[in-house]
Amino acid sequence: AYLQFRPSRLKTYLSMDTDGRVLRFDSLSKILCPGLRIGFVTGPQPLVERLNLHTQASSLHSCGVAQAITLALMEQWKQDSWAGWEQHVSDVCNFYLKQRDCFLESADRHLQGLAEYNVPEAGMFVWMKLLGVKDSENLILQ
Repeated sequence: AYLQFRPSRLKTYLSMDTDGRVLRFDSLSKILCPGLRIGFVTGPQPLVERLNLHTQASSLHSCGVAQAITLALMEQWKQDSWAGWEQHVSDVCNFYLKQRDCFLESADRHLQGLAEYNVPEAGMFVWMKLLGVKDSENLILQ
């Protein structure tokens, strides 16, 4: 997960895998460009190859233009030892951190006593529990 708000990134399950059973799926949609709809998988080569064959047979991969743009950008960042990539990810994380903090300020001000939640350390979502509501389906449908 690239979208983390901590000074150092958490270890991934893939980095701790000792049996060759873990696949890691990443999306570049929020890091590079919303709507890009491109991502990648890393893991043990036999599993990744099987998944790749399935993807070729089922969806024919993502848009070729998006792949070409992403490849060109990654090749450019690779030339500078990925420093540009690291800076870009840091900039995006800082942007979303400000968005998160602004949202949480509003939630603290307007939802006090109505909902409880934890401050997320990564990602784009805040999971809330509505206090006094056992099943939120009816509330959502209203």
